[in-house]
Amino acid sequence: MAMAEIGIVDTRNILKIIADKSGWNFSDFSITFLKRRLEHILQQQGLQNVETLKRKLEFDSAYFDVFLAEFIPSTTEMFRDPSLWRFLKESVMPELALSATPPKIWIASWDSGEELYSLAILLKEMNLLGKVKVYAADYSDSVTRQVKAGMLDPKKMEVNEANYLRFHGKATFDSYFSTQADGSLRINPELIRDVVFIRQNANFDSSVLGCKLVLFRNQLICMNISQEERVISRLRDCVVAGGFLVVGIKENLEHLPASNAFTNINSAEKVYKRKIG
Repeated sequence: MAMAEIGIVDTRNILKIIADKSGWNFSDFSITFLKRRLEHILQQQGLQNVETLKRKLEFDSAYFDVFLAEFIPSTTEMFRDPSLWRFLKESVMPELALSATPPKIWIASWDSGEELYSLAILLKEMNLLGKVKVYAADYSDSVTRQVKAGMLDPKKMEVNEANYLRFHGKATFDSYFSTQADGSLRINPELIRDVVFIRQNANFDSSVLGCKLVLFRNQLICMNISQEERVISRLRDCVVAGGFLVVGIKENLEHLPASNAFTNINSAEKVYKRKIG
């Protein structure tokens, strides 16, 4: 089946339907990026044309959550960019461990579970699991149910394990998950038992204040400049003085006014530290 194409006008019309039906406003995201996501959905779900997608969004209320789970870009593998996770282990987490009260860590990016599971394993190996408060974005009921259940994609396990080895994990990778009776793979429940899920929308209106670490990786690349400014300003206000904000390795903050509040402490891994004073 040939890749379906959607024009800019149709893309904007679909975004209007999404906003009218759900309140999710993607108007300040990159139109080119969103166009590609819609074309991916047409292809993946075998929809004949853009009109079919429009009708499903307008008249099939049960479909929207399914659509959202595919439309929103999310994490694709555990320990993605292993060198970042090594830096967090060696340079960031030891500082968080010195906090007088349990530090807050917020995975603010839309995550399908891989980022959260990676963080949980890191905390477990540093004896910090249960000593920090972990928050994660909640954007799709179906995805959140899957994340809470700890479900893993078998097709990704080879790359997940390879990343874990490059991270220099302390245990064997398969010690962190188990095979269920139905053959599915699930992360050990203790790793994510205390995670708090925060309902998030396209404008990131929900926030977690007082964070020592915010992970917001690979999200800015799908936003236009005004959305970048809006979201990073909100995240800046969520990070305490001396706290950390991490974005994707192909992203940066230097072109945004909010960057004045941060020092780039690792330009390769795009780790920023909130200035004190």
